Amino acid sequence: MTLIPGCSRQDDSAVRRRLPGAWTFAADYESGRHSKITIKVDPNGDYVCQIVGASRTSNLAGTFEVRDGVLIDTVTKISNTNLVTPRTYRARIVRSDGRELVLKYEANNPGTISPTNEVVLRKEER
Repeated sequence: MTLIPGCSRQDDSAVRRRLPGAWTFAADYESGRHSKITIKVDPNGDYVCQIVGASRTSNLAGTFEVRDGVLIDTVTKISNTNLVTPRTYRARIVRSDGRELVLKYEANNPGTISPTNEVVLRKEER
């Protein structure tokens, strides 16, 4: 199923139903750094996230909301940093099929460098 901004609420509700569970994403950077990100999402949209890199591990918590074909990520806690929370990020939902969630982040998140490629989260098997 492909979701784009302006999709019906039925499509948003389908994404919301598939969102709970554990998701992983491997990030490779031009600098050669590599991170593994694991996100565990509750049925109400609350999540905890762990980012494991070569030199440190960071933990985040927040809430996902799906509205008009967009995933709205409000980060409420961040370890190992002095970033002010809450911070909100928006990503267009490119595709969601229950095994993969493909996101395209907005390039205008203040104070961040947004990825230029799509982010592919993969659901872990139970």
